[in-house]
Amino acid sequence: MAALTDCTLAPSRVQTGWDVALRDGAKVQVRYLANTSGGGWVNEHLVRRIADVDWYALVIIEDFGVSGVAMFPCTGLAVVAFALGKRHGDTENTLQFTRLNWLAIRGEPDRFRALGVRVLLPPWCTPNRTS
Repeated sequence: MAALTDCTLAPSRVQTGWDVALRDGAKVQVRYLANTSGGGWVNEHLVRRIADVDWYALVIIEDFGVSGVAMFPCTGLAVVAFALGKRHGDTENTLQFTRLNWLAIRGEPDRFRALGVRVLLPPWCTPNRTS
């Protein structure tokens, strides 16, 4: 994640809350979600708002390769949940992330970028970098 976004690692690997800091000082929690690319996903993920953290980055791994990264603003999950058609409760603080959500974001990255989501897709080139 640090290499993709040109950010710095947290001073401790075991600290609470965040893993990397962007150039502007924004703190980022990094998690991953690993599945196979075909059919349905076995694993899904709960994106959640974290106090004193600005971004929640979810690295999507399919068939042992990175398919992309979705960086969600920790304030503003509800608008993303609405765009994804979510019906679960507490969308201000959580987002139940599924394969269909990833396909929607990957399929229309500019739509979700307009909602504040930072979407990084291969090939890993400068236009997809975030600072």
